[in-house]
Amino acid sequence: MATNQKSSVLAEQVSSQETSSKNSLTITDNRTGKQYEIPVENETIRAMDLRQIKVKDDDFGLMTYDPAFMNTASCKSKITYIDGDKGILRYRGYPIEQLAEKMGISYTEAFNYIQNKKKFDYITTKFFEKIHECILSDKDFVIDRTHLKRNIRISLINELKTFAIENGKHLELFAVSFELPKSTIFERLKSREKKSRKFIPKEVIFEQINSFNIPTLDEGFDAIERIT
Repeated sequence: MATNQKSSVLAEQVSSQETSSKNSLTITDNRTGKQYEIPVENETIRAMDLRQIKVKDDDFGLMTYDPAFMNTASCKSKITYIDGDKGILRYRGYPIEQLAEKMGISYTEAFNYIQNKKKFDYITTKFFEKIHECILSDKDFVIDRTHLKRNIRISLINELKTFAIENGKHLELFAVSFELPKSTIFERLKSREKKSRKFIPKEVIFEQINSFNIPTLDEGFDAIERIT
């Protein structure tokens, strides 16, 4: 009886291991001959799981290189689902066209959101292509982007400097940070609204001001000019 119980437990363990292995990716590092088992969840692996792949123990570890984030998932959502290529937009499992009818938003407006997402991805790709061209041809360039958070700036700087190094180029990056009083910001905003007749809620402006991360040299900048 005891033998049968042990056999049963062993069979369950083997079955569990087989199921687990089906939800993983086996990577062989040809440099060392070592194998690594990387978990797969929602058709995705975690980039940090690759850090364990090293040639030497004191190496930083393997990293992913994905210019313009064309194949990188930055977050996981349990309430929304978007597939821009197929024109699918769902919120909590409900098709956006159904919700739009109840909220008074036209399906066209909702669908346009998806199309704009595709345009944004296209523009982002072109953005990196143009900068890469400037780096390769030793031309100066200016990135005029408002309110980039610290982690986004670091990611952008790392991508550009890595691209430059890989192509035998020296790249220096200088930041200009406008750190103005709130009163000045709202005065300029008022003037802009009068000309464009487009109004931004004050709550949005306050949110941006409060969440702004002042640039620092440790992000990868070679120099920073502060305008106050």
